[in-house]
Amino acid sequence: MQIRLFRLLPITIVLSSLFLAFRLPVRAADDSLEATEIHVEITVSEDNIYTITENITINFLTPHHGIIRNIPTFNWITRQDGSTSYNTATVSNVECNEPYTTGYSGDGYSIRIGEADKTITGIKKYVLKYTYDIGNDPLKGADEFYLNIIGTGWNYDIRHLRVTIHLPKEFDPSRLGVSHGEEGSDDYSGVKQKVEGNNIYLEYEQTLKPGEAFTVRCEFEDGYFKRRYAWGDIINRIVCMVATLGLLILNRRNYVNHGKPEKPVETVEFYPPENLTPPAMYYAANKHVSRQSVNGLLLMLADKGCLIIEDLGSDDYQFILLEEDLEGLSEEERIYLKGLWLRASEQDDGMMLVTKQDLEGKFYSSVSDVQSHVRRHAARIHEKGQGKYAVFSALCGAALIIGVPITMLMSDTFNQNPWYNWAIGGAAVAVGVYLIFLSFLYHRRTQENNRLYGRILGFKNFIEVAEKDRLEMLAAENPHYFYDILPYAYALGISDVWIRKFQGILIEPVDWYRGDDFDYFIDHSMNTYESVASSVPASDSSSSDSWTSDSGWSSSSDSGGGSSGGGSGGGGSSGW
Repeated sequence: MQIRLFRLLPITIVLSSLFLAFRLPVRAADDSLEATEIHVEITVSEDNIYTITENITINFLTPHHGIIRNIPTFNWITRQDGSTSYNTATVSNVECNEPYTTGYSGDGYSIRIGEADKTITGIKKYVLKYTYDIGNDPLKGADEFYLNIIGTGWNYDIRHLRVTIHLPKEFDPSRLGVSHGEEGSDDYSGVKQKVEGNNIYLEYEQTLKPGEAFTVRCEFEDGYFKRRYAWGDIINRIVCMVATLGLLILNRRNYVNHGKPEKPVETVEFYPPENLTPPAMYYAANKHVSRQSVNGLLLMLADKGCLIIEDLGSDDYQFILLEEDLEGLSEEERIYLKGLWLRASEQDDGMMLVTKQDLEGKFYSSVSDVQSHVRRHAARIHEKGQGKYAVFSALCGAALIIGVPITMLMSDTFNQNPWYNWAIGGAAVAVGVYLIFLSFLYHRRTQENNRLYGRILGFKNFIEVAEKDRLEMLAAENPHYFYDILPYAYALGISDVWIRKFQGILIEPVDWYRGDDFDYFIDHSMNTYESVASSVPASDSSSSDSWTSDSGWSSSSDSGGGSSGGGSGGGGSSGW
């Protein structure tokens, strides 16, 4: 008994998947050769294994090296009652009276008979023998012999066909049927048949054209064939289950050790940690740089005496640039300030002025430069090397989703006990989806960044929940405390909270803001400024692209519930 562990090679899997969707096309007819006679003798064992001998007499009308015989290794089976099944087959013990080579091709198992340095013209007889194993019978409540003696892939005329079938036990001849013609045909006319004991003799003396099949089907009582213990399928199931469980455990362990975020420890912070700028702080906490955090630099630069904000009302404003001295500024501040100076225009009185119109559709590049600089130069956020574990998890998930269900689907026992295979395949798909999902969760921070993240969370929490007496104390220690924290509160999106916290607390106005309503400017006008400063100029989108099958003989009287080309085997043949 063969253990077919390696029949599901990658190439076979791909080809089998294609066979599920459609049958192979008929080869183009070749009138340079013809089969004057074919005699196929089939001995069927109690294990439903076929020993097939094909006596093929070819008339080569032009020089040929020989013939190619293609035998299907995957069979999609259709019956007249509408039922379907499939099997995977193996071809073994190949013998031939002429030199030959074997291999797998798009048509299944290929046998190339002949020699490349010799040609033949005229009559040549080939005797090809092989074992064809289609596994356990797929029917429930009955057994069947259902074989394409000639498949739809033969591309030359067959003038005379004789078939001898030796069955292992007695059977009911009334359940024997033959069909021939194009695929799906149930035509049985012209076929002579004789049954002697367990032997079936068939003869068809008309011409089978290229693309026409000759199929035999006989139904037996359930248990006619011995049920083989499918060791190969059992081992495949075990391997699939172990692989599924093993990959789940391995990737889960990788995630816990290298990807699962550690909870940061929040500390009480009254000032932004590490003297970070608003965009750098935002990036350390959120792993990206928002435009709002970048534009928090405007308030910081104003507070450092680099510019004056003139609030013109109705969400209009302009900036007076005071000096271009970049000394003492962070690199993010320098990039931002340089961008403002590039858009400034000199007034009659020598004042350098930047209006809202000067920034619209122009200043976005400076905002983008700040974002890029922060991403490039900020300390590492994620733990080094975890990306490879995420990719490995995704690849394992994809392999389980694709490989295990196909392996289960192609098993010989699928038709008898499909729920085993569905259960294993379904579990593998579920685990595969989980592993792919898990690959997106690798976000463990470095220890240094995690500590910094805890400080940032503590700082933000202080802004949101600080009590008035604490703020009064800090303001007394640092009269400029409100304005020092404002750019960070704006970057974190809680400037309105920060402003409300200081209502009723005496703070001195600043000379870098000229307008009537500072609170309104921060809460509302700064939002319009963010849109203007980050706006991209409109592009021209007017153009578009175009996509371009004497005594004792009788005529066959039934197709036996089968149809031409609907069974296993058959395949095709061609000259070369």
